[in-house]
Amino acid sequence: MNKLAIQTILVVVLVVILVIPSALFIDIFSHELYHVSKNKQYSEEICLNINDITAYTIVNFPDYTTSLKYNEEVKDKEEVIANRVGKIASLIYAILVIIIFSIIIYLKK
Repeated sequence: MNKLAIQTILVVVLVVILVIPSALFIDIFSHELYHVSKNKQYSEEICLNINDITAYTIVNFPDYTTSLKYNEEVKDKEEVIANRVGKIASLIYAILVIIIFSIIIYLKK
């Protein structure tokens, strides 16, 4: 195996090791940021629980009628959009990292 093939394999492995965990974090964080922005007047904090491997946004509604308006149908629609936002953000992040690695490798040659 020639030197270029080994370098290519090592760079791909390095990119996979670095990009996948951080893209997952970007996905989760963007998802929760969407919930915060959607309920910005009622959102208190974003919680990332490492022990249970969960992430959630604490939303505190001021009264019962506001809480009733946030029913299951609204929650489901918001989840679908938040999932889409998270996936798009992580995809953009992964593409940017790959472009940056490519530029670094190109400039090094």
